[in-house]
Amino acid sequence: AYITVPSYLRKLRAVGLARAGKMDEALEVAKDSLSCWSSNLDLAIALVPLLEKAGKKAEAARLYRDVQAPQEALLKGHPKSPLPLNPRAWLAAACRREPHRAVQWAEKAVKLSPGTSAYHDTHAEALFQAGKKAEAVAAIKKAIAID
Repeated sequence: AYITVPSYLRKLRAVGLARAGKMDEALEVAKDSLSCWSSNLDLAIALVPLLEKAGKKAEAARLYRDVQAPQEALLKGHPKSPLPLNPRAWLAAACRREPHRAVQWAEKAVKLSPGTSAYHDTHAEALFQAGKKAEAVAAIKKAIAID
């Protein structure tokens, strides 16, 4: 809570500023948020689309890279664990980046832990973002069946 709550509050502030069109201020608050919690997926998932919509594509790309870097490091250190695969896949899918890699990461997480509904949910989102809608529906049905 000492790390996540301050970062989450800064994320909310950054999103509010971005929605108000104050992109430079939003980016400063986002930077501050990452200083508390460098792999805050929710920050990137909320802010990357707003930055892109505002024409701040380079800033959106930088924020995505900054948040995915710690996830990538975890993935490299633990390539056979679904724990770093799932958030890495979710980040990519939710930010609409690297859709085919998101599918690969999600598929690997599902293979490693087929009884975890959250991994099937991530797989469904990754498939959907990759344009594989029928497969996404099948994946989400698996997630629902598990829960």
